[in-house]
Parts: sequence; structure tokens; C-alpha cells
Amino acid sequence: MARYPIRAVYCTEPFCNDGSPMAAVIKGLKRVMAGEYSRELSEKTFEGKCRLIRLGFRQGGIAGYGLRRLLVDATGQPRCVLEHGQHKCIQNDRVVLVPGPPEELAVLRWIFEQVARHGRTPTFIARSLNRRDVRSPEGRPWTSQRVGHMLANEKYIGHLVFNRFSTKLQAPRAPNPAERWVRVDGAFAPVVRPELFFKAQAVMAGWTTRISNEAALATLRALLVKHGALSARLINATKGMPGSVFYENRFGGLNRAYALVGYKPRRDYRYIEGYTRRTRLRAALRDDVARRLRERGSAVERESRAVLVVDGRRRVAVMLGRFRPTPGGPRWLVQVHMTPQPDWVLIARPDPQGAVQDYWLVAGGAHCILLGVRHRTHRDRHQ
Repeated sequence: MARYPIRAVYCTEPFCNDGSPMAAVIKGLKRVMAGEYSRELSEKTFEGKCRLIRLGFRQGGIAGYGLRRLLVDATGQPRCVLEHGQHKCIQNDRVVLVPGPPEELAVLRWIFEQVARHGRTPTFIARSLNRRDVRSPEGRPWTSQRVGHMLANEKYIGHLVFNRFSTKLQAPRAPNPAERWVRVDGAFAPVVRPELFFKAQAVMAGWTTRISNEAALATLRALLVKHGALSARLINATKGMPGSVFYENRFGGLNRAYALVGYKPRRDYRYIEGYTRRTRLRAALRDDVARRLRERGSAVERESRAVLVVDGRRRVAVMLGRFRPTPGGPRWLVQVHMTPQPDWVLIARPDPQGAVQDYWLVAGGAHCILLGVRHRTHRDRHQ
């Protein structure tokens, strides 16, 4: 990381940043105090949310299909139904969930009935809804993941469940044990009959795949012998075998599962594995940079996946250079396609094996940055 001879002057602190031992001690003490204040504020905010949840009030997030967010005042009197993207503007106002339009309620109950009475899968339900041109509140097509989340969400029987996951102090999202969940049963009127909901849960519990790796590969190999080829669509359409997502999670990707049964797809999908690996590396890199800055006393907030706001002023884009061997030596290419442009771009340069070897700090403004080994930064602007 580049270093510049810039001296920091504290305007509101009762000490002079002159490099003396006393100034270093006071700065360290102030940083510890700021960290403790942030921790205490996080705990107080969390306890406040838990108290409001126990009173039956919704704490953030979209209402979901078949439900709407009703804004109520401090006395519990309704104000208005919040549309998608709207937020409350008065601190004492609260949000509760209420049933949505009748047409959405009919579709919602149809979804649960398809599982509880006919054993339909989320994939089948999503395709049926898309064929019928039934749109979600955001206007997007249905997916099996979205249907699956709806089927497992207890808010449709009037229950509020909070603190299932933790993301305190911008730490990675982590699941919490069930004993730490904050539950409020019967917080509002259910939109799906409880007996229908729990029957659907019982049906879905039977879908849990408990199969060994050898048995899963034997099933996949038999499918290959029968059809002479494999694909995610073919796997998902075959009854009596795990879905493609199972093979991805169990064996680290479909290509890995294909290789284990001796199948080589006609199309080379290695670029997908490389893209997934780079995505994970970028996420780990940005978390590591944010952690290091906080350890040095800087206040760091996330503006987006790639941009960090340091000390509330500087927008820093943390990017991973793409390694490119050339006749003139290795190059690292970074494309900064974001609006507005960041103030600085912190570029990590990986070696051919993917390990980060150093960092470059470049002023923002360039859409394409090419770094070499022996020469300084070359910028190519694209308007």
C-alpha cells in the first residue's frame, strides 16, 4: 500500500499529534474507547429491536408476497399502507404486517396446497406461476429458491421470528442457534391456515436428501448411461435422484461431479469455476482490508460490495487485479465501472497461483487501469 508523508492534526482532541509517547498512548486509548462505544451501541440497538419484536412490530425488510406493511402511530392507530420502497419518517411510528390483496392471497394459498396436497416441488410451482404470468410484487419471474423461502417462512401463519442470523459490526453473516431466536407466535392474523402450513412442512421434510457420496454418484452414472449426456435440467427433471444443487454443494460443482462419473461436457465450463473462485477471493479481500483499517483506528463502512467509506469521507474501491501474462511481462488489469467514481482505488495484485503479493493505491477517475511490473500506473480513460 502506498504511503504519503501526510501529518494528521486532531482539531477536537486535547493532545498534539507530535509523535511523542504520550500522544501515542492517548491515541490508543481514544481508539479503544471508540470501539467500546460502538460495541455498546450495537448491543443497545439489538435489545431495542428485540423489545419491539416482542410487541409484534416488524423490524425492517420487505413484507413478502401476500402481505403488506401497515404504518401505525404511537397509539396503534393505522396511518397508511407502505408501498414497496417506502419507509416510515416519524420515529415513534411502527410497522405491522397485514394481509395483502385477495388475488395474492389466493396464489399464496394455492402454493401451499400444491405442496401439502399434491407434493409439488418449488421448481414445479415456480414454472407454473411463470407460465400463468403471475408476477411478484417487484415484477420479477418466480424462482424455486423464492418459492422455497416462502414455504418455510412462519410469517404466513402470523409468527415473527427474529435474530436467526447475526451481522453485528459488519461481521460476516452467521446463523444463530435456535435458542437465541426471538419468537412471537400470533403477532398478527395468519394468511395461511396453520394446519395447511405444517402439512406442507412435513411434506418438505421428506425431501431432505440423506444419501452417501457413492450412492449419489451411482445414480448420476446410471443417468449418464441412460441418456449419454448430463445437464442440470436433466438431473432436476429425473425423479428419484437428488437435484443439481445437491451435486454442486456436495462435490464442489457440477463439473467436479461430472468428472467423478467420467463425463466430459462438450462445452468448457471451467470459466464458471474461475469466476466463482474470483468472486470468493474478492469478498475475502474486501473483508480483510476493512478489518485491517479498523485495527489501525479508521472507521469503515460499506457503501456497496466493492466500495468502502473510510472515516466517513473517502470512498475507496477495493479491486482484485486480473493477472495477464504478456511478452513484455505480467500485467494486472482492473476495470472500475461504477457510478459515482471512487476517490481511490486499492488494487490487489495476485500472482499466477492467485495469492495476493502486493497492493497499489491509485487515485480514482480511470475506468480501466493497467498495472505492470517495472513501470508506473498506466491509465486508459473510456468515456
